[in-house]
Amino acid sequence: MARVFAIGDIHGSKVALATLIDGIQPIFDDTLIFLGDYVNRGDDSKGVLDILMNFLTFVKRSLSWVITS
Repeated sequence: MARVFAIGDIHGSKVALATLIDGIQPIFDDTLIFLGDYVNRGDDSKGVLDILMNFLTFVKRSLSWVITS
């Protein structure tokens, strides 16, 4: 069964974001919605953006597979 998660107010906390994602253990049918406030305040804004970009790359590859299949 597909699940939907809305995640916001990350504020540059890579460890907190990684811990949350590890706890969710997303699967292919799940939807993760990132609402904003990704950077500042925390200690690793670049790390947060790296995680988010990895998700974007996964989504692009998945959509490409769906479109070409």
